Amino acid sequence: NEVLTNEQSKADKPPKPEKKEKPVIHKMVEVFEAEHQKHFKDSAGIWIGFTWQQKEFGALKSLSKEFEKRLRGRGADFSEPAILNGWQTFLQMAAKADKFTLENHYTPTKLWSNFQGIIQKIQQKNGNHNQQTNGTGQSRADKNKGAFERLVQSVATEGIR
Repeated sequence: NEVLTNEQSKADKPPKPEKKEKPVIHKMVEVFEAEHQKHFKDSAGIWIGFTWQQKEFGALKSLSKEFEKRLRGRGADFSEPAILNGWQTFLQMAAKADKFTLENHYTPTKLWSNFQGIIQKIQQKNGNHNQQTNGTGQSRADKNKGAFERLVQSVATEGIR
């Protein structure tokens, strides 16, 4: 009788839900914090944590949609890993674009609200670097044309090195 009751109670229990994958926004938070830790430390070398507010999550959602739109527009893979790779690459390049961007725009909301300007700074920096190392005679506008889309395409196909 005890065996039957034990088996019935196991049969009556609903199956355990499968572990759900973290939403892309949570993964974007992890990527952001990892990049943030590289640049914002106190004099003792301890990370000055980032204070998350609700508006930051809305900006991450908008950035995720923007990366997906750009990847989709290029006919590239727009899966979650591709979006995360694009986000990480953007954060790395934004930090290197110029000191002002790093010191004043390195939050999800400010990165989103200044997205196009930051892209232009990244393109200019890459264009200046290309102009110094590449004597092809191309104009800066030609070199910068579609630079971000090429970056996103390469990240989507090759990943971050």
